[in-house]
Amino acid sequence: MNAKNKLPGKFVPFYVNLSLLFDSAEVVFILHLVDMENMKRNGYNATWSRDFVLLKMNLGIRLFERCVKRLISIGLLSRKLKGHKYIYTLDMELYEKLIGIFTITNDTYKIKSFCDTVFVKQKKNIQSITEEDLKELRK
Repeated sequence: MNAKNKLPGKFVPFYVNLSLLFDSAEVVFILHLVDMENMKRNGYNATWSRDFVLLKMNLGIRLFERCVKRLISIGLLSRKLKGHKYIYTLDMELYEKLIGIFTITNDTYKIKSFCDTVFVKQKKNIQSITEEDLKELRK
């Protein structure tokens, strides 16, 4: 195997509380995006065709587009057209903020209720979450 094509440590931590906000396809999508961002940070070209991304994520086009729409709506993902390809970028700062929210408490019911209220009912995005919002989780 060509050592240049081998990435060390193809491992992405999975935060189990992600599944309290996202369905399984969205979680897989996020984990692949984290991997893509890690590759970019390590100097690899992660500008791939949509067909390759679909293959890599093992998602169909409708499911892929649904995941893109959902992640854009909560502020985690941006999509920019470059030439004839879209470039997808996961906002790692906001992802870390979201992980921080998920680690405030071990109470699954509180986190699920918080996510349902803030992200689903109130339709807030991650960047608009305030300390006032987080007080409920800290109680």
